[in-house]
Amino acid sequence: MTRNLLLSAAAAVAISIPAMAQTQMWTSVDSANRRTCPSSECGSVGTLFYRESAKVFETRNGWSRVSQYYDAACSGGRSAYVDSGRADCTPINGIVGGQFAEWVRSDLLAAQRPADPSVGATGTAKLIGQSDDFRLHRDAFVKATDELIASGRCRASDFEE
Repeated sequence: MTRNLLLSAAAAVAISIPAMAQTQMWTSVDSANRRTCPSSECGSVGTLFYRESAKVFETRNGWSRVSQYYDAACSGGRSAYVDSGRADCTPINGIVGGQFAEWVRSDLLAAQRPADPSVGATGTAKLIGQSDDFRLHRDAFVKATDELIASGRCRASDFEE
C-alpha cells in the first residue's frame, strides 16, 4: 500500500507541472551556430541551416533556447558534443550538473518559414530545387546537373528521387 501511495503522489506531482510553452521558429540565415549557453563565447554544438525548423523553449538577452537540457557527455572536464570553441564542462560555458541546452541568436530565427528558393523553378532547377544551399549556388547546381544529364551519367529521374 505504501508503494501505491508513493506512485500516486509521484503521478500527482507530474500532472501538476505545467507543460513548457514552445514556439515554432525557422532559421532565416544560411547557418546559425547552436551554442551551449546564450553567448557567442560558449561552445558550438552544431548548426541550424536555412529554413530549418526549431522549437524555442525560452528567450534570454537576444538568445533562444532551442532544445531541452540534456547530458553534456563530460569526460575529463570537457564535453564531447562541442564541435568548436569552449568545451569545458563549467557553468560559464552553460554546462551545469553535466547538462546543457542549445542556444541560437534570436535574430537568426523567423516566426514565418522563409520562402522556398525553388518556388517557380522550371526545368533542371525544378529537379534540384530542394538541394542544400540551392539558393546560394543555383546557377552552379543547374550547370552541373545539365552536364551530368547531357553526358549520360545521370537521368532526370535520378534527381527526382
